[in-house]
Amino acid sequence: MSSKSAVTAFLVGSAVTLTFLNLWNREKSTEKKEIRRIPRELRDEQLSRHTLYFGEEGMKKLQNSKIVVIGVGSVGSHAAHMLARSGVSRIRLIDFDTITASSLNAHACATRDDVGTAKVTCLQKMCEELCPDPNYLIVEGIMQKYTQDNAEELLDGHNWDMVIDTIGDNDVPSKVCLFAQCIRKGIRVVSAMSVEGKFDTTRLRICDLKTASRDPT
Repeated sequence: MSSKSAVTAFLVGSAVTLTFLNLWNREKSTEKKEIRRIPRELRDEQLSRHTLYFGEEGMKKLQNSKIVVIGVGSVGSHAAHMLARSGVSRIRLIDFDTITASSLNAHACATRDDVGTAKVTCLQKMCEELCPDPNYLIVEGIMQKYTQDNAEELLDGHNWDMVIDTIGDNDVPSKVCLFAQCIRKGIRVVSAMSVEGKFDTTRLRICDLKTASRDPT
């Protein structure tokens, strides 16, 4: 075979291979996510320790709760995966960032294999492993930065019971926008604020934001 024929054969073969891979990836991307059903007795067993603590009525309230977590880095990822374990019915995860090597020291579930993956995708996958049955838990991952421009869109669609705010304290305008939006909508907010290098955990307080002092944020 001449060199010209060999090059032609190589190019044709490469084109066929790329076409096949493109069609295969397209088919995979359109596959429906597998839904795994959990028997009621197994779900009850999974949440049995919570039921002992909260009681039957408390668990009913928890299982009807819908929570938004804005920012799913170190603080937000731990809050979100514990919510998934608790029995809430819906979690919406909002974050624009991806997993980096420096994320691995504090993120709740990221591994080295997740570097480069969207933080919401990584966390959504873990939460759905904890409860893959949408009859009990629905997890939404939205890879967007919360801003004043998209605030209404990101909190739209459901009557949310609570928002957990872990937006960095370097983005005060977005935090303020979120507080104002939640006040208008009557949604409770739990906000993670910065410790600014303080290490005395005995002075940690959970309180209303208006009681905070000597903190410019």
